[in-house]
Amino acid sequence: MNYSHLTRPVKPINRLLVQASLLIVLLSAVIFGFLGPHKFLTSAHDLLDAPAAKILPQVLPGVLDPNAVATEHRATEISQLLHRHWEDSLLAVERVNITDVTILEFHPDYGNGAIVLRGEAKEFDALADYVKLLNKTGLVNHVTLMHEQAVSREHVDTIEFELKGDL
Repeated sequence: MNYSHLTRPVKPINRLLVQASLLIVLLSAVIFGFLGPHKFLTSAHDLLDAPAAKILPQVLPGVLDPNAVATEHRATEISQLLHRHWEDSLLAVERVNITDVTILEFHPDYGNGAIVLRGEAKEFDALADYVKLLNKTGLVNHVTLMHEQAVSREHVDTIEFELKGDL
């Protein structure tokens, strides 16, 4: 049987790569034979035992990596955010207690140093009093009403609202 129609012809680039690989292997064997196994293994062992400072290039102190600078800046920002006393703002929200206002969500905005509060109130006057008292605590500043909407659920009328304040 003739199977020549089943095989693919060898591409010239593949043949060149195989020949180059064989040449590298042969040259390595010749160098290994010329230097001798003792010298070859000693230089490999010395390379492994060399301190990393001798192998790695020295970084110039005046030249800074832009990625390292950006990473350091972001780490400083995160560190400052972690050292803020966010519990003070939560305590301020809890201290202001008006029976007709219920806070349902408390979202600190870490990047902007602000908080967002979402909740419900039975009357708009109670909500206005809540905003005034929250501003007077001193722990939260510039509290403003961002959104309000009258809602009726199960025959109970309430006002859903969203407040935003600075810390």
